[in-house]
Amino acid sequence: MSSLDEWHVKSASQKAFESLPNVSKAVSALTVLKGVGPATASAVLAAYAPDVAPFMSDEVIFMGNCFGYFFFMFECSLFGLL
Repeated sequence: MSSLDEWHVKSASQKAFESLPNVSKAVSALTVLKGVGPATASAVLAAYAPDVAPFMSDEVIFMGNCFGYFFFMFECSLFGLL
């Protein structure tokens, strides 16, 4: 398994952090990294800005009756879209 180089991680992270408070844009900036999906991206963002970016936990996903680990399901749960 190849690892991500430091430059790519720093670049994607900086772009994501600068995108806040637009959580959707910030998640998209982090998921360009290999092995980083929406849940992992939300964990990074929640650690960086917990007042702006909630963590995509199982409880949040299931709270809104929105099943699946895709970012639109996370948004669905947060905003009651489905």
